[in-house]
Amino acid sequence: MADPFSHRFRVRYSEVDPQAVVFNSRYLEYADVVVSEFFRARRAEGMPDIEFHIRKAEVDYLRPIRLEELVEGRLTVLRIGNSSMQMRIELHGAGETSGENDLRAEIALVQVHIDLDSGGAGVLRLLETNRAVVEARAGRPLEIVAVSARDRQRDRGVDLSPYAWCDDMTTLAERDDVDVVVELVGGSDGPALALARRTLDAGKSLVTANKAMVAHHGMALAEAAAIGGAALKFEAAVAGGIPVVKGLREGAAANAIERVSGILNGTCNFILTHMEKSGADFGAVLSEAQAKGYAEADPAFDIEGVDAAHKLAILAAIGFGARIDFDAVSVTGITQVRAADIARADTLGFVIRLVGIADCDMAEDGSPRLLQRVRPCLVPKHHPLAHVDGPTNAVVAEGNFSGRLLFQGAGAGDGPTASAVVSDLIDNAFIAQNSNISASNGAGGGVPRVGHPVKEFSAFLDNDPSDVVCHHHGCDREIAGRKTF
Repeated sequence: MADPFSHRFRVRYSEVDPQAVVFNSRYLEYADVVVSEFFRARRAEGMPDIEFHIRKAEVDYLRPIRLEELVEGRLTVLRIGNSSMQMRIELHGAGETSGENDLRAEIALVQVHIDLDSGGAGVLRLLETNRAVVEARAGRPLEIVAVSARDRQRDRGVDLSPYAWCDDMTTLAERDDVDVVVELVGGSDGPALALARRTLDAGKSLVTANKAMVAHHGMALAEAAAIGGAALKFEAAVAGGIPVVKGLREGAAANAIERVSGILNGTCNFILTHMEKSGADFGAVLSEAQAKGYAEADPAFDIEGVDAAHKLAILAAIGFGARIDFDAVSVTGITQVRAADIARADTLGFVIRLVGIADCDMAEDGSPRLLQRVRPCLVPKHHPLAHVDGPTNAVVAEGNFSGRLLFQGAGAGDGPTASAVVSDLIDNAFIAQNSNISASNGAGGGVPRVGHPVKEFSAFLDNDPSDVVCHHHGCDREIAGRKTF
């Protein structure tokens, strides 16, 4: 078998976007061809079919590539993450004609996003494996009638032949035989948002795992669902397979929620707990996390707290009946946490975790204010979140009658995601079957899909970042300039 991390190539490419000559002298077009060839070669050796997108690249070259010029070289995989790879491509002229040997270039593919499309395939596998259980709990059969993805030819490890294929995914919402659309595309805008809007505008229910879309457009989507009498379901958007959305929305429905807090990003928790155990500093542990696949080649979305903030905005809306407002979340990541901070926290009886916290206080005029923040916190060693290690997620909700509730489990992966998605499908089917309605956002007697009828969502005062502190039983502590949990 060839070296799985290296690939020699010899390629000629002539179908080039004319703009490529202006912006990158055709090198990124060649990179796309070379990476495609690399994955095709690996597929012949047993690797699943993989779809990719080059998101970030740096090109260093002596001259532009000529059309029809034959080039050769080597692709080397430098780093592999959960859904991205870092590669380097070195290429030179193959010397077919005079002067071609002067071609020398290097392309650093800083982030090649790997679209494994595992969410949809995971849902299909779960429905096939647990069909009897799922249908018994839904009270009716769940039939998949159509599917869509970017690449029809790709082998996803499941048989798609029984289902209709839609090249344009938004046409799923227009089919007469579709009651619910499951969106697992990802991204806050683009095709995912177009599909979500068209589905809800058509009066059909939507199940999504897309936290970014819900955090940025959740209220508009909830309003569209309410108007159309459809359900908007997003259990998989927060903490993977942990049933925290349903737990807050239904299991704790009798309570006034006083606080929601949680470890909402597995990458950050892996880094911080590994720093705690090894004594190593942030940079070294981040490199190890990337090598083990717990962190992306470009980990900014995770380590700067954005991913956790998306999830917190959703949880705060459910817990407090607030309008989803991602921009109101105060966010600080973990890049400035040092090994010395963790060691000193340990001597004082704390661990450091990246925690998302939402609670309420009163402004000077007596108006309620929802405080939402994601930041490294000093967590007392006796607190449940102090014992959450590695890439695990956990959420703590505190109700005025229930007391402290802990939800903990796997926050990512196609199995946990599929579990949450199918749970939403069962819920939607069961309600429709037993109440003769489409499960709605409070309309016609249906269970509100985001915890409250949309028209009753509260408009809290915005956070004042200068006032946002992390309280623990009313007592603030400080270590190395950082507030406590």
